[in-house]
Amino acid sequence: KFCQGFNPMTGEALVEQGAGKDRRPGYDFTQSAPKWISVLWSQADEEKRKAIEDAVRESAKAGVDALNEFGGMTRAGKAGAGFVGCNYAAALYMDFTARPTEEEATGEEMIDPQLHVHTIIPNTVLCDDGKYRAVDGPTMMRLQGVMAETFHAHLAFELAKQGMTITNEKVAFDNKEIPEEAKEGFSRRSEQVEEAKE
Repeated sequence: KFCQGFNPMTGEALVEQGAGKDRRPGYDFTQSAPKWISVLWSQADEEKRKAIEDAVRESAKAGVDALNEFGGMTRAGKAGAGFVGCNYAAALYMDFTARPTEEEATGEEMIDPQLHVHTIIPNTVLCDDGKYRAVDGPTMMRLQGVMAETFHAHLAFELAKQGMTITNEKVAFDNKEIPEEAKEGFSRRSEQVEEAKE
């Protein structure tokens, strides 16, 4: 109901326009850990796995906090000509595997590990003026990078506190102690995507 623009308790429309089943329900952004972390997690004991999972969850929360701190706003006013501050709510759901390849889906091969957090943001936000509005899609898409960069920076910091060796990379960060062959061996989905591009 809330994603459709209604108060889930009373059924009352929260937004002035566009409430209903045809409304875009929200946005699902994925905050993904670098492959080496998933490889390490898949081979770790239960205690180490939990520590890595906790770091990934806390980093995803930090990504949402950054979203609100640096860009919590949506369109307001006549024809959406202005902007008003808002706080994005988010539901975080952690997943542990990559999308299966055809061989993995049929059970012929194991599914690759891939720690990632689905960050689901409803398309209904409470704004600073006390009104509910829809999320501004273009603003949200631009802010996706802020969330991802914050997630990676926070995750690198948390894992370094656990004693892992972190090196800076162009996009995220790496750990040179995990062999490249192991990272590539657990990246069959990425291989399929690259092959499809060609």
